[in-house]
This record gives sequence, C-alpha cells and structure tokens, in this order.
Amino acid sequence: MKKLIFLLLLFPTIVLAQLRPGRYTIKLDANSKVMQFNATWNLILANGCENFSCTEQIFDVIAVPGMPKYFTIKNLKSNKYLTFSELQGTLSGISPAVKLEPLMAGTNKRFQQFYITTDKDVYYTIQPKVLTSRNEVFLGTQFRDVNTGGTAVLFDYKNRDYNPVEYDKTTNIIWVFTPVPLGTVSRTPVATPMVADRTLRSEPVIVAPPSANKIDIDFKTGADNLEMKPFQENVEIRILIRNKADAILLNSNKDQNWPNNSIKRVTVPLPADITVDDLREIHVYRNRKNGGTPTTTIFNIAEKDNWNVNKISATAKIKENGMLKTHRFNDFVSSEGITRPLFRFVYEGGDGSSEGQVFKGVLSSISASNPATPTPRTAVVNPIVKIETLTGGDDLRGGNDNLNILIRLKIRPVRNIALNNINAGRNWRNFTEKTTIKTITAAPFNFDDIEDIVLRHTGGGGIGADNWYLDKLKITLTIGGETRVLVDQVAAPIHYFTGDSRSKTFQIIR
Repeated sequence: MKKLIFLLLLFPTIVLAQLRPGRYTIKLDANSKVMQFNATWNLILANGCENFSCTEQIFDVIAVPGMPKYFTIKNLKSNKYLTFSELQGTLSGISPAVKLEPLMAGTNKRFQQFYITTDKDVYYTIQPKVLTSRNEVFLGTQFRDVNTGGTAVLFDYKNRDYNPVEYDKTTNIIWVFTPVPLGTVSRTPVATPMVADRTLRSEPVIVAPPSANKIDIDFKTGADNLEMKPFQENVEIRILIRNKADAILLNSNKDQNWPNNSIKRVTVPLPADITVDDLREIHVYRNRKNGGTPTTTIFNIAEKDNWNVNKISATAKIKENGMLKTHRFNDFVSSEGITRPLFRFVYEGGDGSSEGQVFKGVLSSISASNPATPTPRTAVVNPIVKIETLTGGDDLRGGNDNLNILIRLKIRPVRNIALNNINAGRNWRNFTEKTTIKTITAAPFNFDDIEDIVLRHTGGGGIGADNWYLDKLKITLTIGGETRVLVDQVAAPIHYFTGDSRSKTFQIIR
C-alpha cells in the first residue's frame, strides 16, 4: 500500500514533466521575452501581449503520433509550422535559420518535428529531429543577445569540444510553455489544453520604431548562372550585427533565376539603433532543400545547379544624428581579378573557401557621404562626373546609335549640361560593364541646382533600329572636393530603350 501511495504521489510530477499537446505562448526563461512570428525574420523575441491577445505569439503544439516527446509547432497567426533545414558546411549540419512553412508530407515531415523535453516542470528545451544519434542543436537565441528584445530565434549548436566555455550556459535555450486559457482565442480541435491562471498578465508589446536603415547588396553573377531547382533552396543572406540579432533575408532572389554576367540588387532591412561599425559580416547561403533529390538526365548528368559569384558590393544607409548617411564597403572580389569567381556555390562538397554552400565576408567601411551645406557656386571648378553602366540582354550598337546624358538644372534662365556620345561610338556588348569619366566645363553650379538627369538613346525607329537594355546605372558627381552619388539603380532592365522609348528621366538621390 505504501508503495502504491508513493507511485500515486510521483505520477503527477511525471505527467507534468512531459509537455502536453495544446495551445501555448513560448517564453525564453532568461528574459521572459515571448516567441513571436515576424514577417521579416520569421521568429523574434518580444514582450508578451496582454490577455494573450496577439495571435503572433500563440502556438499550437501537436503531438506526433507514436513518437513520445516529439511535436509539431504551428503559429496561429501565419498558420505555418516551425521548420528546420540541413546545411552542409556547418559544424552542426543544421541551418541556424528557423523557417515557417506549410505542413509537409512524406519524408519531409521530420523537418517539422521537434523533440521537447525537460528535467523539471514547465522548463523545456526544443531540438530538431535529426537522424544522428547525437543531437547537439537547440532552439534558442544567440547567447550575446539573451537579454535583448527583438532578437531573432534560431538554432544554437552546443558542443563541449567545439565551444567548452559556452557549453554549460543554457539560459539561451530554456523555454517556458504557458498554456493559453480556453476561450481566449478561437481554438482548433488539435489538443486538450492545460487551463492556466486567468490572473496572469504580461506587459504590452513594445513595437520597435520604423527604421530607414538598410544595406543594398549587388551580386555580379559570373559565367555560371543561378538557376532555381526544386531540390535546392533560394539564396539566404545574413548580416551579422554587433550586440544584436542577425538581419536575415530569406529567398533573396525571389524565386528568380539570375543570368550569366548579370547584376542583381538585394536590400536587407536593418534595425534603427545601429552605427556602420556595428555591421560585422555578410553570410550568403545556397543550400539543399529538405528531402530534395536531383534528377538525372539521359546523359547521366545530375541536374544540380552551381552558381558563380564574381563580385559582391555593399552600400549601407544608416540614420545618424537625424541624417541618413551612405556608407560604402570594400568590394568582395577574387584575388585573381573581377573576371574570376569570388565564390562558386555548388550543390555539395567544396573547400569552404572558394566553393561550397556558404560564403562569409567581413564588412569593411571605406567611405561615408551625407547631405551637406551647399557649396558656393564661385567655389566650383571643373566638376567630375563618373558614369557606370551595365548593358543587359540587348547591346548598345554604337556608330550612330549612342548614349547621351543631360543634367538638367533648376537655374533660370534654363541652363543644362549636355554630355554626348558617352560610349564614344563604340559597341557595348550584352552583359558588359562600362565606366566613363567626364570633366564638366560649364558655369559654376552646386548639387542643389540639379533638377534631374535624362538618358537618351540616339537611335531611330523602324525595322533594323537599335534597342538597348540598361540593367545598371550609377552616376557620381564631384564638385569642389565633395563627391555624391546622384543615381544608383539596378534592375533587369532599368529601362529598355526602343524606337518608341528613346529617353529615360532619373530623379537624383537627395
């Protein structure tokens, strides 16, 4: 009898130690921040909403049949499931990024299954279902950001041999599951919840102020294009920021192919309260897709896509003291020159240095520009204009078909600056970059005098007329020792010059 009483007393503890399926908010124990769906970074930590009123912070935890302690986790707001992915080239074999995806089927189901366990009531760890016997990956946040709200939720690799100093520090991976009271939000019949104390209250969410900060990244593809494959992921970009969560942009190429020798611009939003020195590294990922298998052609060649990146350029715009400043970073190029690949993304293998699935580079700022007090017109002598272009999939013929540029000024009576025959009558072939520098010999003017800039193709119309794709345009002007970027655009194309559309007007950057 005594033994039976002991077991009855012990049984509730055993039940509580194993998570029950239900609807919860999931809170990091170290800082009481709640896991929240975020459209940009997928999952972040935020202050909890009052009365469980934010569906972004509510998750359905669903038991996996026949697998004790394994669950799927669905966010109520997005109606999508927490998903992990495998990534070659990392110590853990798991990508740090947490994704939210529709429910998967077949062998891919395991990428949405998580082992949730504890050694005491309400405190849990969450681990992805891996196929190895040793699992050292946990859902958490970067240890440096454990006391920071707004940080991204990601997978953390804890290994005694790899990181012995941080191995025993688990405050960034311990979660508290708080049941959502029945009737608080519209429920789905997935599980029976544990009824929580209705007197529990959390602080209201503190929403981060909108940020104009961003980093523009230009990718110059080389002689091997980026092509979408059903068994390979899209391009993922991570900007490592000092003392803050990484800025993550998934599907940077927006499901699009990037042709040989093209330039594509990707913009990554940045948090508000940073300086340029806080931007530490850029990481670019191209990984296998979960469960994807390449097909084989009749020539026994696997349809695996490889991608050459010849150059990566980055420019950040960061608000400092109320002014938006532009910071340019050193370009990433091969030591053998721009015509050689900086990095070759391959489906599998690689040395991790010049080819593989992950490129890593250190961001080094080289210049900053910002709106300044207008320079006196009398101080202006021989301004210098630099014009950088990329021709797209239709060349500029040359001869009688050339490029003229008109800088239109606000000065009255009307006084404009004409820069004709920029290509000097030469042919600009498909997917070639050209840089032209011109000295302006005109009456003095300053930056604020510029209205806009017009590009004109001098060709005519009809059969045999020349058409031209302009994929990149950057115009930089130097006046009295001060240099500003007037136009900086990348698209495919920015404009297609045809017989019906021979000119394009560009507003300058203020």
